[in-house]
Amino acid sequence: MSEASTDTSSRLKGFAAGIASGLTKLARRRAHGCITQLPPLPSPARQLSRAGAGYTNAAVAHPIETLKAKLQLQLQRDKSAREFSGPIACAKAIYRQNGVLGIYKGFGATLLFRSSFAAMFSGYEIFMRLFKRLEGTRYEISTPMANFLAGGMGANAFWASALPADRLMTDSVTAPRYRGVIHAARTVYAEGGLRGFYAGSVPVALRAFPTNAAALLVWETVMRGWGTETIAR
Repeated sequence: MSEASTDTSSRLKGFAAGIASGLTKLARRRAHGCITQLPPLPSPARQLSRAGAGYTNAAVAHPIETLKAKLQLQLQRDKSAREFSGPIACAKAIYRQNGVLGIYKGFGATLLFRSSFAAMFSGYEIFMRLFKRLEGTRYEISTPMANFLAGGMGANAFWASALPADRLMTDSVTAPRYRGVIHAARTVYAEGGLRGFYAGSVPVALRAFPTNAAALLVWETVMRGWGTETIAR
């Protein structure tokens, strides 16, 4: 094994050890009551925080999505014929053509799309509260199953509100049709009415339910394992 590989392996082990140490300290502080529980937020603040999670996601993900979309459109088998050799070259080309903000082109539609995080977390909380009411009845389900089902329904609530914005972000990069978000909305409505904004909703729902249900199940399971507060359960 080379010295570089050994050095990289040592750094990764040190990084993992640091995370484990931090989590252990957090668990100990939690067990000894050193972490103060904050009072529940009022409903408007909760909604704002849920949407804010989406905005934070958008700020980080949008530039990456822009680079990914441009690189995926390079279908030439000969790498020398491609416009971009990689993500760094792509980012430099965008900067030369459109400046610093070029990487955030279409960011308004992304913010609109990611604001649907509020619908997802609200839907999750609503269904968790509904399942809570089933306790003590013949329809009672286990907490992990409640997490799974509520996570899937929350994901569908997300896409029910997000699909129109997602449709507005779908355009040809090589031959774009839309001049902006408003023009895209008018064009989609003129061509397909309200249904046009929900094209492809069935496969989206079939994919979103199990993937997000599993993600929230794992999240809640880990949170319970560390003795931290769960959402509405």
